[in-house]
Amino acid sequence: SSRPPSRPESSSTPLPNRRARDRAAHRRAQMAPRGVKLVLAAAVTAALPGVPRALQEQCPNSVLEQSCTGPESAAEFITLLDNRSYDKTKRPPCRDGGRVGPTVVEVQFKLTQLSDVNAKAGTITVNGYLRSWWRDPRLAWHGHGDDGCVAEINLPSLAQDPPIWMPDLFIANFISRDTDGIESLTQIGADGMVWHSEQASLVLKTSFELGKLPFDTHRARVTLASYSQDVSRLRLVAKGGTVGAEVSGIGVEADPITSSTWSFDANGLDADTNGFSTLGELAVVDNWDYVTLLWTFTRKPRYYMMQVVLPCTLFLLVSYIQFFVAADAAPARAALAVIPVLIMRTMSNAIFSSLPEGSQYMWLDDFVTTSMFLCCGAAVHFGVVQCLRTREKKQAAKLIGLKQTKETAMKLIRLARSQNVPLITLLQRFKPKETMLSKEEIKEQASMHRREREALAQDAKAETEEADSGAEGSRVQPEATVDLPSEIASSFKQPVLMRSEDAWHEKITEADLLFIEYARDIFRCYDADGSNKANPAEVRRALKYFDIYMSIGQAAQAMGRFLRDGGQPTPTNENDISLTFSDFVAFLLEVERYTINRQGRLHVKAFFRSIPPSECLDIGARFAYPFLIALQYVVFWAILELY
Repeated sequence: SSRPPSRPESSSTPLPNRRARDRAAHRRAQMAPRGVKLVLAAAVTAALPGVPRALQEQCPNSVLEQSCTGPESAAEFITLLDNRSYDKTKRPPCRDGGRVGPTVVEVQFKLTQLSDVNAKAGTITVNGYLRSWWRDPRLAWHGHGDDGCVAEINLPSLAQDPPIWMPDLFIANFISRDTDGIESLTQIGADGMVWHSEQASLVLKTSFELGKLPFDTHRARVTLASYSQDVSRLRLVAKGGTVGAEVSGIGVEADPITSSTWSFDANGLDADTNGFSTLGELAVVDNWDYVTLLWTFTRKPRYYMMQVVLPCTLFLLVSYIQFFVAADAAPARAALAVIPVLIMRTMSNAIFSSLPEGSQYMWLDDFVTTSMFLCCGAAVHFGVVQCLRTREKKQAAKLIGLKQTKETAMKLIRLARSQNVPLITLLQRFKPKETMLSKEEIKEQASMHRREREALAQDAKAETEEADSGAEGSRVQPEATVDLPSEIASSFKQPVLMRSEDAWHEKITEADLLFIEYARDIFRCYDADGSNKANPAEVRRALKYFDIYMSIGQAAQAMGRFLRDGGQPTPTNENDISLTFSDFVAFLLEVERYTINRQGRLHVKAFFRSIPPSECLDIGARFAYPFLIALQYVVFWAILELY
């Protein structure tokens, strides 16, 4: 039998009027010799009518005792061994004792509970029964078939000093063992067949394959070997297996096991509900038998799917939201870009809180790491967008500066048209001129400039106070010193730069010309042939330096509208329209009137040309980011089996 015999049920309460007679009859039967028990039982039955029925009520399924030979209890069995001069230090012969060879011991582990799995330490804690079987012919006696009294003898708790030979088995992957309250049972059959079972609460060393976490499957093992007997004296095999076969027998047996974390279905169909059994494996190492009792357990992935994979997906979506937030809302976008990165890092650390920090590649860790890289990419995107917005704001400031000098720009345009000269050529007349002046002339010029600046400052201050008495006065240019540098004073005449006569006459300062000259430089960059004309494609590229973005078609339409509003005819084909520099400056000053929000349908290339680079990146990310998230899921599910 593979199970300890069940304890007999308790007897029912004796009848009160027959209690004394039953006890007296029982004492007389116990005191009688074994050979006359049957006679006494018959005499008592005859003298006390009704006793058999009473006994039947007290002892269910009982029969009257008959004459037998051999031991009836563990004490009598031990006395029998002493009379036979049984040597428990000598191993039993092979099988039935008719052959010479090693003792064959069958082993099995009855698994009842998987208590703890510690992947970080590489251990598992299991509860169950370690079982072993062997035959010792020296223990045989007459059983029921030979008028024996019992078919087997039970010897409980033999761990301290067993009266029979027992194999000195040890667990090779043993870490620790709980011995509190541990019981054992040895059952000896009349034919000398011994079955030993002992409770076991073991902490075992186990190799974990965490590559597919949280879909990981692990193999637990109990490796048994003899401590002192090699294969010439003792052979180990799983229960019912073949001696020397690499895989045979039943190594592990388990009833249905309930676990919220682990499933045992990998051991067989519906193992979680029907239990399972697995084969034993044998390895001969240095002439010693090692029997490995294996079973597998698979993680139920729901915890990691709900606590890691799903949050990763949600925070990827949180990171995705930033692409719909205006680039100028930097604090909001910074929070949406950075917080998911920190959360991904925290989740990665949480995974390794219960796992070994080795170099093994794990599906779940790689998934979280990839998600973190996606979030980092979104954060880098935020930084690039902010850099582009900074540049775009600087370019927009150039247009604002040009509009602030609109009066000067229009004066120069009218002057160029009245003189029938290009504006680019006219600007040369307002450049500072090199002049030879003596010390007295320089002083006179400096005094004149000072008086002019003071007059301008007083006029500006009066206008400011009149408009807003609480406002500050206009900024006055720093007063030029009359004292000359030593190198100028040491010579009679020195070359100096002075405002041109045209600038004095038209009252145009270099500050007024600053943004106009910037527009001139941009125009020259795209007027490669020096014709003083720019087509729509060249104008579109030049407008980007003033934070104005159009497609070529939009630029051509805006240029045509501007020219026609100014009374100039335009070609039928708008792509043949061109602007001179004076037209270009005037167009910049009125550009808002000829640009509107994008309407209608544009080709992809034209659409992205008509928006700022920062917005181009955001729109591109709105399409690329969800594609990358979906690609991540597809790739990781596809390569799961490669881990």
